Amino acid sequence: MTRLDDSEVRRKVLAELDWDPSIDASGVGVAVKNGVVTLTGSIPSYWQEKEVERVVKRVGGVRAVAEELRITLPGTAERSDADIAHSVLSGLCFNVAVPANRVQVPSTTAG
Repeated sequence: MTRLDDSEVRRKVLAELDWDPSIDASGVGVAVKNGVVTLTGSIPSYWQEKEVERVVKRVGGVRAVAEELRITLPGTAERSDADIAHSVLSGLCFNVAVPANRVQVPSTTAG
């Protein structure tokens, strides 16, 4: 089987990302060197980050994927570390599998 050159692999990766309706890859940059695809830029969710990687891996000629994407949540979805800590502690209160007072958050984080 003939190995595709990097420009052809890049073209195929971009076409696949554009074709797949489950993801918004408009903020994703694609570079290819020796069949290794490097993904850069931003994506709106962790799920889409993994989906982009899955889509790229199914393209012929891709030997490996180096994923350097940044997850950028919509402005209204951003949460501070303190908000996340409070949500985790609140959720754990209702989980009987986690003994009470076994998870602690430093007061500087939980505010």
